[in-house]
Amino acid sequence: MKQLVHLLSDLESFKQYLGSDEVSGCRATSRACLAQVYSMPDNPSLAAQIAAEIAGSLPGTIVVGASTVGEVAAGRTMTGSTLIILSFFEATRLHVLAGECARGGEYELGQQLAQALGAGSSSLAGILLLATPLSLDVNPLLKGIGQILGTVPVFGGGAGDYAAMNCSWILMGDKTMDQGCIAVALDGSELHIETRTSLGWHPLSKEMQITSVDGLKVLTIDNMPAFDVYRRYIQTEHEAEFALTASEFPFLIERNGETFARVPIDTAEDNALLFMADIAAGDRFRIGYGDPARMLETADGIHRFMREFKPQGILVFVCGCRRYLLQEDAELETWPFELSAPTAGFYTYGEFHGHGETLGLLNATLLAVGMREGPPSDALHSRGEAPGPAGKLPSAAVRDPYARQHARVVSSLVRFIDTVTAELEAANRQLARYSSHLEALVDERTAALSIAKEAAEAGSRAKSIFVANLSHELRTPLNGVLGMTDLARRRTVDPKTLNYLDKTSLCARNLLTLINDLLDIANIEGARLTLEKSAFQLGEVMKNLDLLSREKAMLKGLSFAIDIDEQLSQQVFEGDPLRLSQVLLNLTGNAVKFTPSGHIHIRVRLAAETSTEAQLRFSVQDTGIGIPAEDKQRLFRLFEQGDGSASRKYGGTGLGLTLSKRLVEMMGGEISVISEPGPGSTFWFSIKLSKPGLGTLPAGIAISLPSADAATVFDDAGGRRPVTDVVLPDNPADDERLVLAIRELKTLIDLGDLDAFDKLEENSALFRSVSPIMYRRILMALKQYDFGEASSALDSLSLARENQSKH
Repeated sequence: MKQLVHLLSDLESFKQYLGSDEVSGCRATSRACLAQVYSMPDNPSLAAQIAAEIAGSLPGTIVVGASTVGEVAAGRTMTGSTLIILSFFEATRLHVLAGECARGGEYELGQQLAQALGAGSSSLAGILLLATPLSLDVNPLLKGIGQILGTVPVFGGGAGDYAAMNCSWILMGDKTMDQGCIAVALDGSELHIETRTSLGWHPLSKEMQITSVDGLKVLTIDNMPAFDVYRRYIQTEHEAEFALTASEFPFLIERNGETFARVPIDTAEDNALLFMADIAAGDRFRIGYGDPARMLETADGIHRFMREFKPQGILVFVCGCRRYLLQEDAELETWPFELSAPTAGFYTYGEFHGHGETLGLLNATLLAVGMREGPPSDALHSRGEAPGPAGKLPSAAVRDPYARQHARVVSSLVRFIDTVTAELEAANRQLARYSSHLEALVDERTAALSIAKEAAEAGSRAKSIFVANLSHELRTPLNGVLGMTDLARRRTVDPKTLNYLDKTSLCARNLLTLINDLLDIANIEGARLTLEKSAFQLGEVMKNLDLLSREKAMLKGLSFAIDIDEQLSQQVFEGDPLRLSQVLLNLTGNAVKFTPSGHIHIRVRLAAETSTEAQLRFSVQDTGIGIPAEDKQRLFRLFEQGDGSASRKYGGTGLGLTLSKRLVEMMGGEISVISEPGPGSTFWFSIKLSKPGLGTLPAGIAISLPSADAATVFDDAGGRRPVTDVVLPDNPADDERLVLAIRELKTLIDLGDLDAFDKLEENSALFRSVSPIMYRRILMALKQYDFGEASSALDSLSLARENQSKH
């Protein structure tokens, strides 16, 4: 056997190479020739042209190939190149078959190929297999082949496309296919084939279990959405390059005493993960990370084995994620093979390896295949000079997403993390041993701490009141918002409803980020806030304000309007939209709270601007109770309200205006109020925002802020109804359902039972048809865990129904 490796520079030079004395001499003494063409994915026609040249110069040669995520020539890592491997066999017979199939027919195709290739042969030495894992499920294909061929070794790789995860192809003769497989049977009693694999990934996370799957889709892990694993450990989101990010952190699964890697290739709906290789419910795994030192150490053992085996040619199939991790060090795994025999292959989307029941698709693995005809020779192969850069395309012509990291420090980092993890686990065990002793010490200190606690509480009464109020005002309703939003999202597919729920979830998450900072203000020093700086559309901030505030105002019979120039609403600024929204929501909430009748009017104006900065002025005008002049100066002090009795009548902590003042000042502005008892108040503030130079967002996403008349709300159909309007069902059966629903819901609300949420949702269509206003009032009360308000609203609805039914 003789193996030659050639890197294509151009077709004319390749044609001359095929006519060279070296190639001609090998062909003259061989019985069969196998040509493998491995190339970057964007030019399958070039591979077909190469196949045609081979067929013309070397008649009878079997030509196969695949697209790649990198090539290996003479043991060296190549990118953007086209590689041709010519394997000349003196005594081995070659047979090739190819098959195309749609998803679902892979198992039958595998059995058909195996039966055709293995029929009547007792000297079948191995099967080279190439396939397109992006377009078919190779797991049943491999199962079908393994069941027929038994102990015959199968090796090969999945065609790649440089991490685009879009379309790969394989080659047979001068034809390419993007959905199928090619199998080459190597048949000969003189042919000896040895295969070895290397993994080398190190488990780092805690052990977890896959709890539900759907084919190659993992739905849940430890009964939570599967994608949450990557969101928690590496803080990634659904993004275009998720496959690249996740390839560094595969699942390491233990099966029958062996460790396998499984790499997700994409995300799916409901936060599921998609895989190429088989994965099952019940599999236990840990998230791993590559340890370059361990990888190279394992590969070194395979290098030594191959030197002892004395092959005449070596094929390597290496998962692309190893090149992504190791970067320029990747060829330290492959180049030493060149000391034993001419070495070539490609970086794959999964490696095919095994025989019989063990045949399967591997991930994150190095597969080396040594081949030799006849007994071993004492003459070792000399690798000579490695191919130079002439075999590569210019780097600018190839997008190489793997060239982004330095892997030289990864081993130290992995071992550092592993050591720290071990130390933490040891510390936890030690803490557990001392827990009983610590409990005794705590008991002994309880009396002294109790005295100190009473003294501290006496000196920080205002702080304690604030913390209690804040827990009631924010934490409890926030938990309700998050829980109900999640429940609602799982029960609706309406785009408009989902949009509202998305905004609700966004606000809830924003509030979560604020709670710790807000609680810090309870300390003597007050809050220590840091402003973010990001680009945002001003109109979106105002739209969210409208969404969160309008209905509250209208439920009190107040008209609500936002006045903002259309061009200004579409303008993109750079600043902290979260803190800006916090100030607006606080001022608007106060306006609604302290206004018994009339209107709430919010205005936004551009006060001044330069080429890089804009000064905006916001005002919130109400027709509320107003503020006496002597109380204005105390408004912005911590824990104070305009009137000491206001907290008893209207609630609140006296914190909101203090926070608003600090936030406005941090944004380079000022805040003040114009007010007197009777006519109402106008709170205004100005801030400075940067211009990021992005102009306005596309007109297609510009917003429109509606106005509304007093004592009206928008119903679900887009029309308007008076708040007090109750429409009884026309059908007596529906009216009986309404009476029963009111009775059951009232019982749950009076008991403070959280099942009231489900009961209201179960009858939501019925309640909305009777009175959208009352339905929303009940729903808002339940979201805030205000069972008293919910009970009162339900009583009002029941009374209105009784009055209407009498008429």
